[in-house]
Amino acid sequence: SPRESAGASGEATVIQSRRGFSHGNVAFDKHVQFSEKYISTMQQGLTELFQKGPRGESLKFWSDLIDVRLSFRAWITEDLEDKVMPFEAALRKIGGSNIALEDLRPGEERTRVVDEMYRVFSDVLGLAHEGGVDEKIAPRKIISHLQDLLGVQQLSRLRSAVIQAAIDALERKA
Repeated sequence: SPRESAGASGEATVIQSRRGFSHGNVAFDKHVQFSEKYISTMQQGLTELFQKGPRGESLKFWSDLIDVRLSFRAWITEDLEDKVMPFEAALRKIGGSNIALEDLRPGEERTRVVDEMYRVFSDVLGLAHEGGVDEKIAPRKIISHLQDLLGVQQLSRLRSAVIQAAIDALERKA
């Protein structure tokens, strides 16, 4: 009968909606895991770079971040990858400069490589320098991209609205 068919169709829609919501929760959970792991790895690497300077383990730091990103590849968007990759490329550039310095004798070319390495190093640490900080690389910008992925600002506003609504309801009862 048409009524039974409509009921079955409505039930199928509800099941499909629940399944979509469940997948959305899984994706959000994966985004949280990725962001936490990426930021943790980033903080550890930045601490080491700050302590040891650009001659430190920038290629290991770069490799560790790539491992995190690739382990969540199915769950992160191309847009987010595009936003974190300049930071990773800067680490690779510092490491490449270190390798190049091993074969360069004192002179103009070595000075140029050292200057470039320290400029990129300053960008990675978010430190101001003569040319200004490259905002695509600055750690605070990477963290901001990850917060955008998670909707941290929206969740904070939502939390505030829920708390305010609860306070308003309590005040009306009083």
